[in-house]
Amino acid sequence: MRLRRPDLLLDVDGVLLPLGDRGDVPLVRVPGHEHLRYRAETPARLRRLSEVFRLVWATTWEEEANEVLAPLFGLPPLPVIMFGNEASLGDSWKLPAIRRFVVDRPFAYVDDDIGDVAAVWAEHRPQPTLLLPIPGDRGLGAGDEGRLLTFASAATEQR
Repeated sequence: MRLRRPDLLLDVDGVLLPLGDRGDVPLVRVPGHEHLRYRAETPARLRRLSEVFRLVWATTWEEEANEVLAPLFGLPPLPVIMFGNEASLGDSWKLPAIRRFVVDRPFAYVDDDIGDVAAVWAEHRPQPTLLLPIPGDRGLGAGDEGRLLTFASAATEQR
């Protein structure tokens, strides 16, 4: 019997594409998007995570993430959470669309802007749930990957 993998909801800006220029994080430029850069280890990190998660775009890039970033990171097209008109500034604005998407599935969510409302909702959710805030100037790092892999292992065992 094949166990179903939990979802990993991926924000892009500030998570896969660090914001700003820290200098201590070597970055690779995104062709055709000169202001966008990513950590050199991001493609390999995403491929490792895809072995234990179903990767899902949870970004205002929406379908453009599949057009630009999936090929760049060596990923197939991924499911996309559409935010549409819900996209606005404010605390936990992505939460309504995320709730509709995940329903009762276990999932982890990485974003540089996870609000308090989302954190409270996740705490009370009966299914395995991990909201992992990522510092936007650093992006997804090795420690974050470790936490996600640990969560995926535990979430898969609970099913």
